[in-house]
Order: sequence, then C-alpha cells, then structure tokens
Amino acid sequence: MMMPRCGRADVVDAEPGKRKNNQDELAASTPEKWSSSHLTYRFSSNSKISDKVDTQTLKYAVSQAFAKWEAVSNFKFTEATNEDVGADMVIGFQKGDLGDGTRFDGQMGVVAHAFPPNEGRFYLDAEDKWSTSPGSDTMDLESVAAHEIGHLLGLEHLFEPNAIMYPVFQPGSMKRQVQENDVKALRAIYGS
Repeated sequence: MMMPRCGRADVVDAEPGKRKNNQDELAASTPEKWSSSHLTYRFSSNSKISDKVDTQTLKYAVSQAFAKWEAVSNFKFTEATNEDVGADMVIGFQKGDLGDGTRFDGQMGVVAHAFPPNEGRFYLDAEDKWSTSPGSDTMDLESVAAHEIGHLLGLEHLFEPNAIMYPVFQPGSMKRQVQENDVKALRAIYGS
C-alpha cells in the first residue's frame, strides 16, 4: 500500500536496503548548510494554485512550522513581505514535474518536496487536500510544512516514526512538534 510521503529521496548506506540513522553520517552526507542564522522566506505566486487552502491559512500554518524550528535552534525566520525582494526560501504549490527528477503524482502519493539549503524551494502538491484540521482524506498543512522546513535546513529523513523528519505522513493526523532526534540531526549539521 502506498502511503502519502515526502518526495525527497531517502539517504541509504552503500549496503542495499540499509538506511542511515547515525546523525554524524547524516551530517557528513549533507555538505550544504545555511551560512546565516537569519533566513527569510516568501510565498511564490503559485501559492495561489491550490483551491484546497486559502493564502491566509497557508501563511499561518507555515509560520507556525517555522516557529517550531526556531524554538529548538539558533535560526530566526522572517517572512519577506515584498515579492520583489529576494528571499532565502520560496514556498508554494506545484503540480507535476519539479525539475529535479521528482514529480507530484496527484492525491495521496508524494505530497510535498523541499530542496536543500541555498536552493531553498519548498512545494506542496496542489492536487492533495490540505487543512489545519485534517480529516481522514486530508493532509495536515502544518505537519507537512514542519517536515519540509527540516529539509530546507539540510536534514535528511529519519526512520523513527515519532520524528518530524519521518518520510511518511498519515492522512488526518498531526505531527507538529520537533522531536529530540530531529534536534540532534540539526545540531549534527550546525552545532549547538
């Protein structure tokens, strides 16, 4: 059975089928990181593609997800209010091909995808159902945003179901709190 999941590829060891869970190995395999601890984000014009969620709800859920990471790190995240001004991160909805070999596939397949630091793009599948009070066929916007922000910061998937960086999402459920293993992974990249 296919579960909704993040579109970011899993990092695996050289031995087939064995996934990395060691934070030092994950940090070594993630050479890119942000050089600044104050990062800006903006919403792309295609953030209005989805008729499944209004812009105000999207902005609120994403700001709450950023706040979760801000609370456990030295990062400060600020929304860039003028579209003409560059931002470190760009967030929006997308359909189909994402330009890196990943593609959205309609409802309940790949639900979101984020690029590593310095690339800074984060897309939600415009064809999925999104909410901040999800039903059994709906994805929780804040939970998925918190996960994808982890990728924007350079984190890979963690294969512990409690972790925010676990790659599989359960429709109708909420997982909004950054866990200890997520924090350890972040610190392995950026230090305390």
